[in-house]
Amino acid sequence: MSKIDELIKSEIANDSEFKEIFNKEYMRLKVAVELTKLRESTGLSQREFAKVIGKKQPQISRMEKGEYNISVDTLQEYAEKTGKKLEISFT
Repeated sequence: MSKIDELIKSEIANDSEFKEIFNKEYMRLKVAVELTKLRESTGLSQREFAKVIGKKQPQISRMEKGEYNISVDTLQEYAEKTGKKLEISFT
């Protein structure tokens, strides 16, 4: 485990506010990564992908950076427009 992983684990264990903020940001990042993977799996540029889902390229860029809190409904819409299936699971 790296030093940063140890620090995060320690902070999560000892600071409930940190834990809450970290978990929210971690999920936002995971959604951003998955959205990027979705776009890349279609072989589309951000501009082309934006046209498919009805957004503008700068919005796609911000989504892929994790700057948006994207709803499940929106993710489902993007999946449908790209011929993909949205799956959500608890682990």
